[in-house]
Amino acid sequence: MLLTTHAFKLNFVSVIFIFDSTMGQPATQLQPAPNPVYRFGVFGFEAASGSLKRSGLPVRLQDQPARLLAVLLEKSGQLVTRDELRLRIWPSDTFVQFDASLNTAIGKVRYALRDDADNPVFIETVPRQGYRFIAPVQLDSPKLPQKSQKNLIAFGLAALALLIVGAWQFWPSRQTSSSAPAVRLAIALPPDTHLATFFGRSVAITSDGQTVAFIGQTGDADSRIWLRNLNQNQSTPVPGSEGARNVEFSPDGKSILFVQDDCFKLAPSPDLPIRTLGCVGKNIPHAAIWSKDGFIYYMAPDKAYPASLWRVSPASGQPELILTNTQPSTAPEYFLPVSQLEDGRLLLSVFRFMERTIEVFDPVRRTRTPLHFPGSGGFLTPSNWLTFHEGIQIRAIRASLDPVRTSGSSFVIVDGVMRAGWSGGNFAASETGTLVYAPQPRLLGDRELVWVDLTGKESAVSIPPGPYEAGEISPDGKHVLLYKYKAEDQRWSLNAVPLDGGPWIEVYRGSKKTPSAIWIDSGKSVLFTADDTHLVRRQVFPLGPVRDGTSNVSLRQTPVSLDSRRNEVLFTEGYRAATISSVHRLSLNGGSTPEKLLDGGLFPTLSPDGNWLAVVQPRGVAVLRYPLQPGDKGIHVGHGTAPLWSLDGRRIYFRQNKKFLTAEFSSLGNAGIKNVRTCFESAYALADNWSRGYQMHPDGRRFLFVKPDFQTEEAHSLNVILNWFSEFPQTDR
Repeated sequence: MLLTTHAFKLNFVSVIFIFDSTMGQPATQLQPAPNPVYRFGVFGFEAASGSLKRSGLPVRLQDQPARLLAVLLEKSGQLVTRDELRLRIWPSDTFVQFDASLNTAIGKVRYALRDDADNPVFIETVPRQGYRFIAPVQLDSPKLPQKSQKNLIAFGLAALALLIVGAWQFWPSRQTSSSAPAVRLAIALPPDTHLATFFGRSVAITSDGQTVAFIGQTGDADSRIWLRNLNQNQSTPVPGSEGARNVEFSPDGKSILFVQDDCFKLAPSPDLPIRTLGCVGKNIPHAAIWSKDGFIYYMAPDKAYPASLWRVSPASGQPELILTNTQPSTAPEYFLPVSQLEDGRLLLSVFRFMERTIEVFDPVRRTRTPLHFPGSGGFLTPSNWLTFHEGIQIRAIRASLDPVRTSGSSFVIVDGVMRAGWSGGNFAASETGTLVYAPQPRLLGDRELVWVDLTGKESAVSIPPGPYEAGEISPDGKHVLLYKYKAEDQRWSLNAVPLDGGPWIEVYRGSKKTPSAIWIDSGKSVLFTADDTHLVRRQVFPLGPVRDGTSNVSLRQTPVSLDSRRNEVLFTEGYRAATISSVHRLSLNGGSTPEKLLDGGLFPTLSPDGNWLAVVQPRGVAVLRYPLQPGDKGIHVGHGTAPLWSLDGRRIYFRQNKKFLTAEFSSLGNAGIKNVRTCFESAYALADNWSRGYQMHPDGRRFLFVKPDFQTEEAHSLNVILNWFSEFPQTDR
């Protein structure tokens, strides 16, 4: 069998971790010993040498940040004021800009610990006062007097015996006690491995709470499924699961359901081959559950509707359509099954444009009943608390199933949970009360802008690293539109930034999603997405007022390409590629009513002569004659996204995940594509529906890419809460 339930075991490391999590609270200051070694989470820090290690591997930390960390660990749990830090780390005869130096040192410590100032795990900022180390800390002393060693050993053995007994009570069982306290653990992913994220869950847990499955990517290899028994210290990969998405366990925990090559596949055991159950097609969010009634419920397209709810028996393999979209094509619904209730009904996440509602669906009567709005995901605890995902939080609200309703106000039960696209959060809960979730990393780290030529050679850009996405470069090559994320208010700003490192011009602030903008008026103005919906324009040189471009709409309008010959802009309207994406054009000569040109298209980009349109369709990048002609199916370029034309119109550049490709285009005679090849491959920021992820310099010889900060933007561990149900109120709040 693929999974085996083992007798409960605790190694010494696990016991110490539980001891630290449950008893070693940071309320009491640790007493430093000669040459102390502080242990917290997966880190170890030797104060005397300033040596920091993560999972036994060294982490680079400069002298001043190391001394700062030593002070914070020495006073773990206590506020360390800025004045105290100044006196201990910056002597009185040292003339420095203290505030800037302290902020820089704190930033370097957080970077080394992969901590986030907005959602801290280790270092909390106390505004205008100082800092506090908030994680549980264990102090090891390598050199103790003989008497102290004997006392410590005696105490340790006694504590070990107590903890083993206590751990049996803490560990999830079929009869979970709500009175047992919750215990928090952290699981480090294998070395050089991070959690792979998609529009679906990347974590799952067996119903008995013993084994976790997660989709991890190691280095540049394909993502694959890993298994981790919570009684063991190592994760093992599932053979044949390369490229997996959306992982789910069978009710008995012996098999795994996942998506591979846009098809649902079943891995019954290491000795049996993986088999395909059914395919969902491209651009459909992957969502499936394996219910106790033996069926697998999943979302897939129907001939008439873009997304419907199906079920299939793993034994027969014959899918059955049980729920279709009853709304007009302009207002589609998407049904994501998230869990099954004890009476056989399902919890569904239902999407309508920007709305996310949790509903109860009866697969026998084929009826739907709204349960809660807003929210996505969904799990009902034995004490009838509905948990759901909103933002980066797991929230809870009292729920009733007869009648179907929620009551009271929701509250936060877990904060800092990574998003999993439409499926809600990257978390899973067992029937025994064990929760596993991916902690939310920074949305954007300190990213570096670089020039890259067609051979993949990099050169520097005179803009310091920061939380950026890059937009278009101005026609004269002097400015770039830079989107900067503001963590303090979770908003984006649109800026015109000189490429030579001069002062910035803030054009717009307030977007919840990445802004989109293009240069117009020969580089004097920009047209951009305002309020995450409609288009407006603003003169930049000099900075003028914001002027209307289109009327406010319920969907997002993303400007892509300027047709300077006709003084028109091509833009995409939609929420996600899997829902609605249509190509429109807007005249810049006046008026706010755009004209719809094409259904199902992203990144509409005109050739330099204005006669050809490169666009991303479900089958990949295609080229169409422009103006568009009825019945023109276009020329297929290749699978990928974010096309751009060369300056002479003879080449098309586009992206395919980490690959940057080029294709030769001929418009003479029978127009066509040839010599498609990969220029280079590297882990630059990927394109999404709103951003290309790269831009061409007006000289046509180099491209602007963004290098993500993988240390802070990826999840390298999973969090586990044992006896999670004990944290829910026993009575209504």
